[in-house]
Amino acid sequence: MGFSLPNSAQAQSKSMDLMLAGYKLEPAVPTSASGQLSITVRKDTLIVSGSFSGLMAPYLSGGIYYVQKRRAVNQLLRLDTVLNEEHAGGKLLAKG
Repeated sequence: MGFSLPNSAQAQSKSMDLMLAGYKLEPAVPTSASGQLSITVRKDTLIVSGSFSGLMAPYLSGGIYYVQKRRAVNQLLRLDTVLNEEHAGGKLLAKG
């Protein structure tokens, strides 16, 4: 799923809600974990918020990445996380 930034000729604000699920990855990852993410661009500011739950192993890190097939993956933005007690879910936050 793509998300393009608005240019000056377009709207000053653009938002998108995404579902997080292992089967949406390439290759697909079998997991019962899921989540949601909301991304908003306002002028030159990117606002990200969301939540996730059901991880089978402790959470290590999260981010927004630029990905092209057969090329290196580049992290564009690290997501700050407030984890639950089990470290298997929590809230994602970023503003950059």
